Amino acid sequence: MQILMPEDPVFMTRFLEMEEPLLHSLYYLHLGHLPREQAETIRRAYEGWSDIQAATPKFLSWHTPTAFELAEPRRESEGYRLHSPDGEQLISLYAVEANTESISCLTACLSLLEEAEKEMGGALAGALQEIRKPRERDLVDNFRRVLRALRIPAPPPCLRRCGMRHRPGRCRRSPSTPRSTPSTRPTAFSSATP
Repeated sequence: MQILMPEDPVFMTRFLEMEEPLLHSLYYLHLGHLPREQAETIRRAYEGWSDIQAATPKFLSWHTPTAFELAEPRRESEGYRLHSPDGEQLISLYAVEANTESISCLTACLSLLEEAEKEMGGALAGALQEIRKPRERDLVDNFRRVLRALRIPAPPPCLRRCGMRHRPGRCRRSPSTPRSTPSTRPTAFSSATP
């Protein structure tokens, strides 16, 4: 399955906040205090998040120390660039290979966290409150928004790489980005230029 990852610092900040403080804190500080089923759901969600993060193109992983060394400048990156009618470069979307199970695990975890918030009691609700306090951010809502964005399906590979009709032999991935390719979904407000 392919998901779309935007080249957007706001999205990446929210995506990273799924792990730290939320999943990381739940996993390392609170997992032992949770019922077995809840602990397993959180463990699997953390693994699913890690799998998606590992598949993310290096130039989108700007939070790592070596990311700036590995990154190609945005305007020189391979693939298609999206432009507005005025010629401004728009935020690029990259199709990333993700395991369907990773998204399912994150979805199950979101349901668990939403239930815990509604109940306003129990070990998980207490853990969420403790994690949220110093930051004053709604981490579950953040989780919901990122997951909603990750569920946007990428267009089929041949249509994405070759235009609107199938052209055999033209669907290849760039050797520099083996697990991701830029999306070229045409819209009424943008044009794709190679």
